Amino acid sequence: MKKDKTRPGKAEQADEWTEVSVPSQNRDMMIDEITGRVKIFPKDVDINPKNVILKLAEINTQRPRKETDRKNKVIYLTRLRELIEENKLGLGLDLKVRMSIISALYEYNPKHKDYMGDEAFNQAVLETQTLIDSLMTNKDIVIMSENVQDDDESLTEKMNDDGKWHVRGSLVNTCTKLDTEFFKLLQNSDQHSEEYRGRLRNNALVVKILKTGVIWADLQKDQQQLCQMYLLVIKYIYYRHATQMQDGGVENAEIIMDKYCKFIYTNDETQRIRTQAILYNIYHYALHDKWFQARDLMLMSHLQESIHNADIGTQIIYNRTMVQLGLCAFRKGQMEDAHQALTDIQSGNRARELLAQGFSMARERTQDQERTERRRMQPYHTHINTELLECVYLVSAMFLEIPYMAEKEFDHRRRMISKQFHYQLRNSEKQAFVGPPDNMREHVLAAAKALKVGDWKKCINFLINPKMNQKVWNLFAETEKVKDMLIAYAKKESLRVYLFSYSQFYDNISITWIMDNFDMSSSAVHSEVSKMIINEELKASWDEPTNSLVLHQTEPTRLQNLALQLSQRLNQLTETNERLCESKQGSNFTAFYSSKTRDFSGGRGNHGGGNRGGGSGGGRGGFSGYRAGNRNNFQPQRTGNWNRNSGQQSDNRGGDNRNSGRRY
Repeated sequence: MKKDKTRPGKAEQADEWTEVSVPSQNRDMMIDEITGRVKIFPKDVDINPKNVILKLAEINTQRPRKETDRKNKVIYLTRLRELIEENKLGLGLDLKVRMSIISALYEYNPKHKDYMGDEAFNQAVLETQTLIDSLMTNKDIVIMSENVQDDDESLTEKMNDDGKWHVRGSLVNTCTKLDTEFFKLLQNSDQHSEEYRGRLRNNALVVKILKTGVIWADLQKDQQQLCQMYLLVIKYIYYRHATQMQDGGVENAEIIMDKYCKFIYTNDETQRIRTQAILYNIYHYALHDKWFQARDLMLMSHLQESIHNADIGTQIIYNRTMVQLGLCAFRKGQMEDAHQALTDIQSGNRARELLAQGFSMARERTQDQERTERRRMQPYHTHINTELLECVYLVSAMFLEIPYMAEKEFDHRRRMISKQFHYQLRNSEKQAFVGPPDNMREHVLAAAKALKVGDWKKCINFLINPKMNQKVWNLFAETEKVKDMLIAYAKKESLRVYLFSYSQFYDNISITWIMDNFDMSSSAVHSEVSKMIINEELKASWDEPTNSLVLHQTEPTRLQNLALQLSQRLNQLTETNERLCESKQGSNFTAFYSSKTRDFSGGRGNHGGGNRGGGSGGGRGGFSGYRAGNRNNFQPQRTGNWNRNSGQQSDNRGGDNRNSGRRY
């Protein structure tokens, strides 16, 4: 007999066996010194389905506490499956043990580790692939479902009466668990390391497993399981451009997306899967510049009204979809739609947090909150560039805000289209010395200042240059189309700004001069100016014989606008003073004080009271003044008795007015 050197003092069990370290529930498991295999059953025990089921239940009920115990559990289950295959105990037992092996691989302590190791994951992928291959090979004689009862399971060498193997389990849950663990593995990798690239290479293999699972789910005729498998495949397709599909192991992605999403729309019984499928479909449309399909699908789904009731994961997908929708609108030249789609994400300086791409440093969190948010983070290869996102938002805000500011320059009631852009522009204008632009934001602000005076050439030079190309524009799939769109839009908005700002100094402008200065065709100039005339933004008309634009000069000049602003401010100041006195002193004081003081609201009157509102002799009106357009309104309505007296004063124009203050 050979003694165990690692654990002296222990009794030997048999001549050819040596005791090894095993979980406490399975002290009888030995390892053969010759073959190196685990001995699960003693010599005197027959290997039959009954004993295999008992041993499988014994292994599954143990709760390993250490990493070595978990590895041993997988080894025991693997050896059990080999014994089933060697003794030909039936396909049902083989499939059941395979699913137990996969479950054991996913057992790790989340308190010590948030994700499984690379070795365990690779083994789980291999076992899952083997399970699916076995199912597809025997697809005509195997039924695997969670609805199979314990009494109906095929756990013997023979099939059931219907000639099929019945196994209790769910391939959909197995594939979902594989997707979740792959997601965690990428989340907890250094995104700039070779380790991340190595783990990402499993992407094609995971997609292959999921697509095979789709075929199996389709054979089972279970529509809900098929919807779940379709959604798992969509998650690996939606964020990839058509030029990147070969790297992800997916062909004909657009056809697959269209087929899978339409099936989910029709057959899904849960609101969550349908909502996520709609968002993934919109994202994919927007990524491929199908603006109108993406916009119409978003509007028809009415998700904007109900997304706040969804779970956090679905809300993150919604935020990513809205951002991609805004980028698509920008590439198509729809600046208003792009700005509207990106406003909610960019307004609070929380873009990275809302897109699940990082944390907001301004917000304090507990360790549990940080751990929960970290689990929601998107893998790095699915991220949207936040600098590109900010640039698109600022450029779209610039093209909307600068013409609006030029049009409503003297309108004190004008609103801000973009508060963030206003804040950046105001801070830039406050600086005493502004050097050449260095980063992306300074380039956009410099372009906005050039656009403000109608200089489209400087605007384009600040927007399109080698530095901006490297940081922003080269990140688009079709860079040249985006640049051409920016140049055309800058010319058009510069023309609008110029006409808003300087039209009061012209009687007419030649179309040829506009074409030369703004490098636009005759049709483009005619189209843009005609839109301004139709929308009543510009008071002008075309003079076809002279081929010029005649300006009607109906708008007030700059001096007149300043005078109007001054008068409006004075009226506001007067009304504010009136309300302040009335609120502090009360109506009786106002009435008494009005009868003793001069009236400053009306014109000069005779001794019997002014003929514009009657005060005590020779006055100019009442204490409260007059409001614009109603000079006979001597006092506010809340002083009821005095209003009747004041009316009497106004009628008593000829006589002495000394008794006008008595009450009735």
